[in-house]
Amino acid sequence: MNALNDYLEIRDVNIALLGLTDDERIILNFAYENSKNARQYKEIIEKLMEIRIYHETIKYEELYKEKLSKIIDFENIRNRILSLKKDEKQISMDICLNKFKDEYIEFYNSNEENKNYLYQITKQQNLLPIRKMMDLYNDFLLKLFPCWLLSPESVSTIFPLKKEMFDIILFDEASQVFIENTLPTIYRGKSIVVAGDSKQLRPTATFVKRYMGNDSDDELDLATQAALEVESLLDLATSRFNSTNLTYHYRSKNEELINFSNYAFYDGKLQIAPNISKNIGSKPIERIKVNGQWLGRRNQEEANAVVTLLKKLIKNKRNKSSIGIITFNTEQENAIEDAIDLECQKDSAFRDAYIREQNRKVNNEDVSIFIKNLENVQGDERDIIIFSIGYARNEYGKVVAHFGALSVEGGENRLNVAITRAKEKIYVVTSIEPEELIVEGSKNAGPKIFKSYLKYVRAISNKKYREAGFVLDSFKPSLPSSNSEIVNNSIENDIKNELIKLGYNVETNLGNTDYKLSLAIYDKKIDRYLLGIECDYAAFKSSDSILERDVYRTKFLQSRGWTIMRVWSRDWWMNKNKVISNIVKAINEAKKKYS
Repeated sequence: MNALNDYLEIRDVNIALLGLTDDERIILNFAYENSKNARQYKEIIEKLMEIRIYHETIKYEELYKEKLSKIIDFENIRNRILSLKKDEKQISMDICLNKFKDEYIEFYNSNEENKNYLYQITKQQNLLPIRKMMDLYNDFLLKLFPCWLLSPESVSTIFPLKKEMFDIILFDEASQVFIENTLPTIYRGKSIVVAGDSKQLRPTATFVKRYMGNDSDDELDLATQAALEVESLLDLATSRFNSTNLTYHYRSKNEELINFSNYAFYDGKLQIAPNISKNIGSKPIERIKVNGQWLGRRNQEEANAVVTLLKKLIKNKRNKSSIGIITFNTEQENAIEDAIDLECQKDSAFRDAYIREQNRKVNNEDVSIFIKNLENVQGDERDIIIFSIGYARNEYGKVVAHFGALSVEGGENRLNVAITRAKEKIYVVTSIEPEELIVEGSKNAGPKIFKSYLKYVRAISNKKYREAGFVLDSFKPSLPSSNSEIVNNSIENDIKNELIKLGYNVETNLGNTDYKLSLAIYDKKIDRYLLGIECDYAAFKSSDSILERDVYRTKFLQSRGWTIMRVWSRDWWMNKNKVISNIVKAINEAKKKYS
């Protein structure tokens, strides 16, 4: 039997040899004649491949030398593109302003009604209602003010029902509006753009009776039936039109603030900048445990703890951060407001500081302190967000949590809105451990995700990042963990090893999405990453868009405090020492800047 197998194997080899070209036979014969054994034969074949690759590289380098030469000037080209984009934006604004101004003047001078119009807009009393002015002089007003910011209800109140009054209608927060409420506005536009987030608040019909068409579906066409079956304008637009996802996350300065939402709601698809530091001396999420009771849907101990924390934050003159307070029901919102009022009566210094916070503006933007429940916090953002969970043991020692809006279908979206409001830090004031919440019988996902969030908060606050990773992986086990280290490129490995020899602390694959920073140099003394290194192969694989991978992503990372350096494979092959020298120079410059 062994002899038969050997015969069949030799026969297969002979058949394969017969299929070789003359050039292939010459190469194999050369390797055979210049080797003494099978090992040397294999080494020669492998070296032939390396030589072939070398010659192909040289050939293509000569062929594309003009394009490759631009690598040397890559940074200047990138900065030039950003500068030109900035100029383009300003020029576009100037063109629009001048165009609208000229069109308005020309229209005004040529219109027979200009004197009547001028009289109406300059008189000081007996003013016409806005709707009446729009009925009479909408051509004047639309040329004078070509852009209007209104709710769909205000559009119907102010503008006449005239088809295609506007070139473009842009709906923002489209997940919150019913389709039928937008139809009058859509009628007034030539084209529409629909923007929104399906993972945020849905429209509510608590106090509104929706129009649902005729009683019989048989009288409706299929398109109308489909429109009535979905909840929001965003749902309908998503099902009918091509969509573009805006995945870059700009709000949160620490990835811990947005990571839970990214995993629990967005399948890990948000582009989040890695932390510029490891937060050794601070916590992006801090949990404050109190011994509160849940009585009458209120937790007075938590309300008092919120006031104590608030006093500490706003009395600190060095703290310039804006503040928002979020509760999970109206009663706890009222309890905190009452506790603040009581403290204002006792402490005049706190009262003065709180009044200043209530009327605070920065660059004409309202950044005043707010106290809201998760039903009405969408659209707000603050540097610091304080949560009062509220739920606790009652007078009988039992945790009985009625999750209210969280427990209804889509209630988890309210949680998503609430936990993504912070730019710098989140405080969570709570009276219970997550395990005390009984959510297994919940019909909808809201309470279960809420319990997971409390586990995540506890882990991050205690700096147990492995435990936090387990919580995140429970939503999407297939997503790569943010701390996974997968070095899969020899150049990346070589650079890392060379820098380690020089005494640098080098980390790899920073980031929690498909795109990761190849290498990052960390300085423990100042708790900061001094330099992020992006290898060209990693950038090329990360996006089909040249502008995204070569211009905008670097700008995004720089806006989060990173210094980014691109390393080209060609440069590494040609002069490794020079590349390492340039990296060390960039590290030293960053160290001078931050030390």
